[in-house]
Amino acid sequence: MFKLNFLPILLFTFFSSLFFSFTWINSFYISSRNVDFQKYYDYINYFYGIDVDIDYGQGVFYYFLIAKRVISKVDNVNLSNSEFIVSTAVHEVNFIFFIIGLAGFFLFLKEKKFNTESIIASLIILLFFPQTIYLRSVMKPEIIAFAFTPWLLVYIERYFENRDIKNLFYVIPFISLIINSKASTAGMLGLYLIFSYYKIFKKIKKKNFILLLITFLSVISLTQLENYYITGNSLIERPYDIEYDFKADPKIIFNTNLNELVREPFFTIKDNGETYHSRSVINIILLDTFGDYFNQLFDDQVNYFSKHRKNFFVDSNESTFIENREISYRGVYSWFLINDLNRVRKLLSLFFSVIFYMSILYLALKDKKNKKYYLAPFAGLVVLYVNSLGIPSNNFNPIKADTFKVFYFSSLLCISLLFLLVKIFRKINFLKIFVLLFFVCSFLFISGHPRENSQNLSEHLVYSNQFNPFCSINNFLIFENNILKTMFPSGNINNLKSDCTKKGNFTDNSKQRAAHDEQNLNKCIDKDNVIINNPYNKSTSNLTECRIYALEQAKNKNNLINPRTPFISLLTGMICIIFIIYESQLFFRKKHKSG
Repeated sequence: MFKLNFLPILLFTFFSSLFFSFTWINSFYISSRNVDFQKYYDYINYFYGIDVDIDYGQGVFYYFLIAKRVISKVDNVNLSNSEFIVSTAVHEVNFIFFIIGLAGFFLFLKEKKFNTESIIASLIILLFFPQTIYLRSVMKPEIIAFAFTPWLLVYIERYFENRDIKNLFYVIPFISLIINSKASTAGMLGLYLIFSYYKIFKKIKKKNFILLLITFLSVISLTQLENYYITGNSLIERPYDIEYDFKADPKIIFNTNLNELVREPFFTIKDNGETYHSRSVINIILLDTFGDYFNQLFDDQVNYFSKHRKNFFVDSNESTFIENREISYRGVYSWFLINDLNRVRKLLSLFFSVIFYMSILYLALKDKKNKKYYLAPFAGLVVLYVNSLGIPSNNFNPIKADTFKVFYFSSLLCISLLFLLVKIFRKINFLKIFVLLFFVCSFLFISGHPRENSQNLSEHLVYSNQFNPFCSINNFLIFENNILKTMFPSGNINNLKSDCTKKGNFTDNSKQRAAHDEQNLNKCIDKDNVIINNPYNKSTSNLTECRIYALEQAKNKNNLINPRTPFISLLTGMICIIFIIYESQLFFRKKHKSG
């Protein structure tokens, strides 16, 4: 009987989705508008050569790479495009780390004997999983944990298979960069590894253990010392924030209100000054895992995921779907579909979360061999819970309760999600392909699609494409594709085009700049044209309105310092890349021999 080979179809879908998802994120999310971007921007300023103080003790490796990518484009900077250049640099660096993570997860799942079709189908869904979209969109070092965690798991699992001690030495550079990236990430990964692989201490010889420990402590100490030398802060140090100088009620981990969970799935502040779910970890986790409960991604009002959403359900028979892409519907729940589609998005994400957590708990009981993978997210949740209780210091906002953002343990969440997905796609058939499409379309819907035809949105998409490294390809495949224009009429009635070479402005930059200078010049730079940054005046170097002046100093090489380069972290990162390239070549050699 003829059996269709789905692998070529899945591979084509995976690589095309990887490409288009990058353009999608780059077009709809400007990372410099994220609410936390300002907190960490002085890392970037420092590596531009601006004389600033860094407030945090997070690892500098990630921020160094972003700053260097921005500097490579700085000759094109002006007031109109500066945030696009910075944002695209963030997306490009994140994209590279994301690909490293995808490759690691692929190899890890192959090591666990899952078939290639199942893995590729699972990775396609991971491309559109809201938490990985978040990882790829924002300037936060959690992407490093996503990139390197699967690789260290590969080597740990191999040690259990062959008892070759060199595998544990291979783990050291990966785990060192993850630990050095952020204190909370270090705690989560450390807790997960200890509880998942505690048996390793029984199997390793004392001599090897001592040698391994000395090597690990040497590498992690050197990276931490280098980080302290650059930032002046330890890994756990952060600025004091009165809003987070509280402890959570220990009962917050058990509280839940199912009625409010469904009735009010939004981040809404009540009359008493709290949100509806700030006293319930369960509610927050369920609303945030497959959604955007804290309104920092899809529902961020200053970004484009939240704008120009189309209400495609209507109570009318006058238009057809082909004409206006609207569905006439008067059946059950029609009022919500027509008038409150964003609520439907929230409830759909809630539905996915409930199914997901019930499934991984069930599989953890049934599939004990892989129990540690299904329960991986709970290691992250434990660390966040302990931190909310004031350990090692107060870090809880009773109004927002955003200490419990799922994003913080998203790399561990991806482990359990992938193990669930490879179970679902164990055998690929037409029904499973339909399930895959359902997942992807659902995530696109949760993100805010479909979109209405809009000149404003079209201008933004065409303009932002100019800073995309795939600009010319996007013009050919999307923006200047006559077939697509026929199928999906564009709102670009002015027929604007992306200029991939000159990166031209659609607005009068000189008038904008004059108005900007009149309003912000004296606040941002002093009489010597130096960014205001001293112990007695609040630093302006990381403010949105002042970034153009810092970029211009970097562009013109004026008033710059010689920033310290994180050589040890860079060397550690290069070692990781060498291991990754070697493992990739080894995999393809084995495949070629077996084929």
